[in-house]
Amino acid sequence: MPRVRFTNKLIRLFPNLDTVHVNETNVADLVLERVHPLRPAASGQPMHVAAHYIRRGVSHLFGALSVADGRVYGTCRRRKRFEDFQAFFRETVVPEALRRGVSEIRWILDNGSTHAPRRLEAWLDIQRQEHRWPFSIRVFWLPVYASWLDQIEIWFSILQRKVLTPIHEKTLETLEHRIAHYIDHYNKTAQPIRWTYTVDKLTQRLATL
Repeated sequence: MPRVRFTNKLIRLFPNLDTVHVNETNVADLVLERVHPLRPAASGQPMHVAAHYIRRGVSHLFGALSVADGRVYGTCRRRKRFEDFQAFFRETVVPEALRRGVSEIRWILDNGSTHAPRRLEAWLDIQRQEHRWPFSIRVFWLPVYASWLDQIEIWFSILQRKVLTPIHEKTLETLEHRIAHYIDHYNKTAQPIRWTYTVDKLTQRLATL
């Protein structure tokens, strides 16, 4: 509970202009081509989705959410390894931090194996020294089994409902294009996520169980 309380307070603090707070995780997107085309909903009739499909592969979306402004940054990769996570950081997170001219990145992560908790911070120190990044990096690890504290999970739920359900794509490329297009669309009106459920309320709720 102390770490939950700390994480809640950390996210609630409105970031200074010289910092970037990001939540990061990834989700696997299974590309399914339905045997029969989707039948859109009509008046008094639900959408019809064929139960039979052909699997076309899996793409993994690595995403980061800026707590300061609610903007999302993401990239799809065909595998989900620590190496892919490193590439996402170098190719997506670092350029955005440089563009903003920040002095610090505060990174909120869960303990998933892709994040390699025992290796990540040492790797970040080496990278910062080699590349002479003009910002520091602080990593805040979420409690075990508490990825629900990660705000980007809220955005993934939106993505699932508005883009990925139901899936009917013939190729990985078309699905990845749809996701990238939706991220661009979402960021045009992105707003910070404001939590109203506090740790005190959670503590009171757990006491009644």
